[in-house]
Amino acid sequence: AVAFLAGLVDSDGWVRDGKAMYATATKAFAEDVATLASLYNFGGGVTADTSTFKVTVLHRSAAREAREELAARLVH
Repeated sequence: AVAFLAGLVDSDGWVRDGKAMYATATKAFAEDVATLASLYNFGGGVTADTSTFKVTVLHRSAAREAREELAARLVH
């Protein structure tokens, strides 16, 4: 699951200001990704933009171990 989240960030996401984000056009998928991130204590939460839904995959306040686990799987 962690590799899956990292793959989403690598493909349609970004890392900035200590947060990893992912964007999708599908609200249901965004909610599923947020739930998965929450289950791993990484992040969670969805915000809606005009045509996209943005998921916080990793919060700035996530535990160091969680941040390192996700970062180890990111390609960029």
